[in-house]
Amino acid sequence: MIFRGYVTIEGSDFDPQAFEANNGDCLGGRVLERRHLSHKSTAQRLSWESHHVVSANCLEEELLALITRLTPMLNTVSSISTTKISVQVVEELEDSEPPRGIYISASLIKALADLRADFDVDIVQSLRHSGKLMSE
Repeated sequence: MIFRGYVTIEGSDFDPQAFEANNGDCLGGRVLERRHLSHKSTAQRLSWESHHVVSANCLEEELLALITRLTPMLNTVSSISTTKISVQVVEELEDSEPPRGIYISASLIKALADLRADFDVDIVQSLRHSGKLMSE
C-alpha cells in the first residue's frame, strides 16, 4: 500500500502559469491541463499541482508539512472566491490488500479550513502488477 498526497489549485480567476512562474522554484509543482467531467461539460482547464508526497505508513505528517510549506503562497490565492484549493490523497492498493483508514488530525483540519481547501480521497488498485505505474 502506498499513499500519495498533493495539492491542486484551479479557478476561473486563478492563473496557474503565473503562480508557477512566481513560486515554482521553491514549490516544485507543475501546471496541468485537467478534464472536468460533469453532466453539463467536459471542459479542460489549466490547474497547478504541487509535488507529490509519498508514504507507506502515515501520510498525515507529510501532508501537514506540505500544506505548512505551501501556506504563504496559497494564502495569496485562497481569498479569490473562484479559486478552488484541494488536497488530494490517493491510496494505492496491491492485489487483495484491504484499504486502510487515513488519520486527519485537528492540526491538518485547521490548516485545510484556514485555506478553504477541499479534501479528496481516492482508493485505487495498484497498476504495478500489470507493468504500468500510476502517473504522478
